[in-house]
Amino acid sequence: MVPAQHRAEVLRVADEARSLGPHVRRMAYLAIGADLELLKKAWALNVRPAEARMHSLVFPASRRLAFKALRVNPEATAVSEKIVCDFLEERDALFRDPTRFLVGDTFTLADLTMTSMLSPLARPAEHPFYPRMAYGKAGDAWVEKMRGYRMIDWVRGCYARHRRPHRR
Repeated sequence: MVPAQHRAEVLRVADEARSLGPHVRRMAYLAIGADLELLKKAWALNVRPAEARMHSLVFPASRRLAFKALRVNPEATAVSEKIVCDFLEERDALFRDPTRFLVGDTFTLADLTMTSMLSPLARPAEHPFYPRMAYGKAGDAWVEKMRGYRMIDWVRGCYARHRRPHRR
């Protein structure tokens, strides 16, 4: 249970994390979307065979709709990358201890939301599909660029400490 004095801060940090989600997704889709086969395979991970067959039929339309809805284009993605990198640089100054929690002294909604939103950047081994997902050259370069941030290391550590390894 989160102490009362921390509840507002937990919600504030969780909202801050949620606001990063569209930016991280936009970055990932632009990087992976350059290779349609990689994107098609990525979107079909963890689906049943019948769903995979349906996916292959609707993929062209769903890709267009998703890319339009998320504004996946070089200009919008450059803005998103700046927002994410500025956030990570700001947090780097605060993240000297990779085992700390974002609010208080226990794992909260703030930690869960932040690790979820940043997991495409961190690709933690315990995640159900990012470790198995091919990112292609552009995506690999993007993930490599993110490796220098302490908060990305923190995400990997949170997954390692708080989530069981995913069975493949």
